[in-house]
Amino acid sequence: MIPQPARGDGEAAWREYAGDLRQTLGQAYKLIEDLEGDVRRMEGLLTASQRRAKSARSTLNQVHRDLEAGDVRKARGRLDSRAAAIERARS
Repeated sequence: MIPQPARGDGEAAWREYAGDLRQTLGQAYKLIEDLEGDVRRMEGLLTASQRRAKSARSTLNQVHRDLEAGDVRKARGRLDSRAAAIERARS
């Protein structure tokens, strides 16, 4: 908190006070901009994570349907394909 000059203080004290306020507001503005950037970055990461989760759920649902239909070979192929895609993404 920036102490406000007393009513009887001179113009120089009030100018210094105004300068301190401007500097503090500038720092606060910069902090807000940085935080907004962090939020945008985190939203992007969340969106990408949600896409990967949706894709994984879809694969698991397809594998489940394949197994219910008795097509173990097809289910195994889907799982192997998904595992390979995950490994490629990690590299």
